[in-house]
Amino acid sequence: MTHIILKVTFKLNDDNFLDDWKKMSADINADLALVDGFISRQSARGEEGTIYCLVQWESQAQHDAFRQGFESHPDFAEMMAEFSRIVNMETMKEEVLMVV
Repeated sequence: MTHIILKVTFKLNDDNFLDDWKKMSADINADLALVDGFISRQSARGEEGTIYCLVQWESQAQHDAFRQGFESHPDFAEMMAEFSRIVNMETMKEEVLMVV
């Protein structure tokens, strides 16, 4: 199995949502800690306001299984609505990196 790092970047809808993002990010970390294949997650903010999240998984397959389960969760729409309130979804970019 090849470890992967999922690199996600985005901007907040408003800089005033930074505290909301910090709380949400802590909740995400707590939830991911319980997921099979999850290794770690770091979140940082650049000077220009871009948020960077680096999420390490044991394999692409484990990440894909998590994502599929998450997207089929009964509260998915509600969770994404709250995420979209804070995060500017139009600025979101995702890249999968293979750990060498």
